[in-house]
Amino acid sequence: RSLKLLSLGDDIAAVKLISSHKMLTLSRTLCQFVSFWLTAAGLYFLVARMSDTGNKILFFECLYFLIVTISTIGYGDFSPETNSSRIVIIVLIAVGLAVFASFGPAVIEMFKKSPPYTLEYDDSKSSHVVVCGYINTGTVSNFMRDFLHPENEDHETTAVFLNTTPPPEDLQNLMHRNFYRCQYFQGSPLRAGDLGRVKLSTAKACLVIANKHSAEPDAEDAANILRVISIKNYKSDVRVIIQILNYHNEEHLFNVPDWNHQLYGDEVICINELKLGLLGKSCLCPGFSTMIANLIMMSSFHPSNYSKDVRSNWEYEYGYGASNELYTGPLSADFLDMTFPEVAEICLIKLHILLIGVETDSSSTGILFNPSPHVFRFREGTQGIFIAQNPTVVKSAAYFCFTCHEYAIQT
Repeated sequence: RSLKLLSLGDDIAAVKLISSHKMLTLSRTLCQFVSFWLTAAGLYFLVARMSDTGNKILFFECLYFLIVTISTIGYGDFSPETNSSRIVIIVLIAVGLAVFASFGPAVIEMFKKSPPYTLEYDDSKSSHVVVCGYINTGTVSNFMRDFLHPENEDHETTAVFLNTTPPPEDLQNLMHRNFYRCQYFQGSPLRAGDLGRVKLSTAKACLVIANKHSAEPDAEDAANILRVISIKNYKSDVRVIIQILNYHNEEHLFNVPDWNHQLYGDEVICINELKLGLLGKSCLCPGFSTMIANLIMMSSFHPSNYSKDVRSNWEYEYGYGASNELYTGPLSADFLDMTFPEVAEICLIKLHILLIGVETDSSSTGILFNPSPHVFRFREGTQGIFIAQNPTVVKSAAYFCFTCHEYAIQT
C-alpha cells in the first residue's frame, strides 16, 4: 500500500491542487521518500517480529529507528538484536543512502532558476514531430489529448514544441507529466540554429498551429506562412502541416518553394473554410457536422460504463458510434482486381469494419470515396479508408484470405 504513494504527486497535480512546477517536483520527492520510509519500516518490523524472542518492537519504533539511522544521527536508544534484523538494516541503510543521494539534486534543482530550454533534442532514441506557431497550455493540451490517446498505435513518436518564450508554470506542469512523449524548446522557427536544435532535418513532420482567436487573422496567417518558408528553406523535403484562418491566404502557400502535397505530403488546413463547409453540409444533411467531429476526435467506448437499462436506448448507440474513427490500412492481396462494392461487402459482413474509400499512389486518382465499379478496381498498393473502433480491427483487412473464409460473400 505504501508504494501507491509514488503516484500521489501526479494525482495531486491531475486534480489541479498543484500548479507550480517546483511544487510538483517537491511533492514527488516527498512522496518517494515517505513511500521508501514506510516500506523499509514495514520490512524491518516484519523481520524483527519474526525473529525477536522476547521484546516485541512496535511499528512506530521501527519508523523512528530507521529515520535516525539513515539520517546518520544514530542516538543509540534502539538497535537490532538478532542477526536477521542486522542483515536487513545493513541492506536498508545501503539502499537508503542511495535514495537520499538521489533526492539531493532534485531538491537543489527546485531552488534554481527555471531551465532555459536551450538544449538540443536527442533524436537517437525515437522519432519526433516538431510543433510550432501558437503554443500555449490550451493548444498543447488539445494536441496531446489525441496524440497520447491509447488507440493511437504510434507510441514511439515524441512531440517537440518550439516557441519563442519559456513555458508558463501550468504548461511546465503539463510537460512534466508527459515528459516521456513531449519536450519543450525555446526558440524560433525563423532561425536556422533553433531548427537545428530541434533536429528538424530528421523530424517526421512539422506542424504550424494558428491562433484561432486572433484579432488579426491575416497577420496571423502571414506569420505562419513565414514560418513555413523558413522551414522549407532549412529542409525542403520535410512534411509541413499548417493551420491558416482565411481561405484566400492558401494561394500564398502554393508559391512557397518546395511546397508539394504529392511529393512531400504537405497539407494546409483552413479553419474558417472547414467550419463554413461543415455548416453548409449540415444545412443539407442535419447531423453531418456532428458525425465528422466524432470521426476526427479520438474517444474510447467502454460498455461497462453503461448500465443494462441504458444499453437498449440511444445513449449507448451514440457512445458506440462516437468511438469510431477514420483509419487507413493496407488490403489483402486476395482483393486484387475486385470492385469496391465487393470488397466493402466482405469487410462489413465478415470483418465488421466499414470501408468507405480508397487511397492510391496514382496522381490521377488519389483518394476516392465509394468509387464506381466501372472506374476503379483494386490494385497492388491500394490503401483502404475505414471507419472502425481502433486500428487493430483494421489490420484484419490486410490478412483476409478466401481460403480461410470461403463463404465470405453471401448471396
